[in-house]
Amino acid sequence: MALGTANTAIGFRNEIVGGGYSFIGGLQSKAKGYMNFLYGYYLDNGSDTQYGTTYQTIIGSCNQPDSTKAFIIGNGTNVSDVITRSNALTVDWDGNQVLAGKLTIGAAPTANMDVTTKQYVDNIRENNEGLVANTYSDSSTYAAGAYAIYEHVLYRCTTPVTAAETFDPAKWTAIKLADRVAILDNDINNTSLGLKRRVSNLETQSYCLNEVSEVPNIPVDTTQIPLGNDYDADGYMTVDIYINRAHYTNNLDYTIEQDPNSGEFYADFNLSGTTIHAATDTVQIVYH
Repeated sequence: MALGTANTAIGFRNEIVGGGYSFIGGLQSKAKGYMNFLYGYYLDNGSDTQYGTTYQTIIGSCNQPDSTKAFIIGNGTNVSDVITRSNALTVDWDGNQVLAGKLTIGAAPTANMDVTTKQYVDNIRENNEGLVANTYSDSSTYAAGAYAIYEHVLYRCTTPVTAAETFDPAKWTAIKLADRVAILDNDINNTSLGLKRRVSNLETQSYCLNEVSEVPNIPVDTTQIPLGNDYDADGYMTVDIYINRAHYTNNLDYTIEQDPNSGEFYADFNLSGTTIHAATDTVQIVYH
């Protein structure tokens, strides 16, 4: 049924309820207004409004009416006369498009050909930037040498920010992300090495003098403790010696020597004047 001026309706149970110069086709769709084109299933361009719409093109199924759009593809459903209206794509009069699904560009419809949104890219970038430095905050202060992200650019503070303020480029220098990653990698390596040395420093070295000797009391001139290749003289604070598990002395005199063949370091402790029975006595040296 086509009312109004120069309207055309084809198909089954389609209606143009007012206006003029419009075309409608398909099944059980309604139109109102001027110079509209509708073709599909249960389409509607706002027939329940006073004037309908003008210059609209609508195709598909069970669209959601929207007078601000020039072009609509409906993807709604009608199940047992229960209509659920929705749109797969809309284009407004300024050319702005809204897609309900994803947009793929290229010959193959694969995931790596999909177009992403700005919000999606920004979220990934912010998450990755957070691994390198925090985003600049105008409510924080920064010491010289601090790092911050501002407008997706990594900066190093050159002049201390002693009071909260908006970003001042005069106090910051932009640096390459690769340089910051290299610095972080070096810091991690140094921290790992320091922890390794500290753990090594806390290990207990025990040595037993168990040689068989015809002399019941053996004067002990030196006792050597290997320190390995990772020796750090600043890492050793105190050295204790225990004889038969009894604390004998503390802060012994010692020298650090390096084996010319293996390159390993060892501590040479002076125990001159001490007598230990080799067969029964145990000497334990602890450095920490």
